Amino acid sequence: MKKAREKRPHGPGRFVSAEEIGPVAETFRRPLICEFCDSVVGPVRGYKNVPSLFRLLRGTVHQPGCALNPTEFIQGVAHGSHGLAHVTDRGVLRLELPEHIDAMPPFPPSDDLTGPDDPIRKRDITTVRPYLPPAITSAAKIARFLQMHGFDPDTVDRFRVRPHGQRPIAWSRFCYGPSHLSYAALYQLLRTGKASTHPIALQGTVQCITEDRNGRPYVTLVRFPS
Repeated sequence: MKKAREKRPHGPGRFVSAEEIGPVAETFRRPLICEFCDSVVGPVRGYKNVPSLFRLLRGTVHQPGCALNPTEFIQGVAHGSHGLAHVTDRGVLRLELPEHIDAMPPFPPSDDLTGPDDPIRKRDITTVRPYLPPAITSAAKIARFLQMHGFDPDTVDRFRVRPHGQRPIAWSRFCYGPSHLSYAALYQLLRTGKASTHPIALQGTVQCITEDRNGRPYVTLVRFPS
């Protein structure tokens, strides 16, 4: 997790960023709890390619209704994916990429629908226009969820992607960014000149959208200092 809260007798204390985890004396007071629930977490100093983050203490799980509860999140994504996401027996979410990733499912023509006996029924629609393809919507939700978790390897490992007609792959082989190491891995992949056999997602902050000499749009991402 990227953030935690200091636990106080009369309510939660201040928010603590994972950037405060380091070799120097701790600037926060323990115990620490989840950003969104009262589950106890602990700081984990960064190692190898993993940044510093907060992680649940052993034997602890996120409380029901917590925005960081992976089990509830996975079930929610699967339910709203129009059949593209499936949960395995091990609790891993597998996102199935359709042959055409921008394919759109049929949507109700309007919020007011006529029932079998012609009465007007009101339906609440939570999706707003313009509609995004469900594969892209599901991928964006997962990317955001993993970012909130600080890309904890244990959490990232609960997500897989299955390109159309291929075997499942790790999430990191489908979605790159926003870390410099992930961008570097994508750069090394592209510089080989070999076309990817599956769609690739890129996560980051958009700086601007412009067009190349052939009129094709491309996105420039914000470059953060190392």
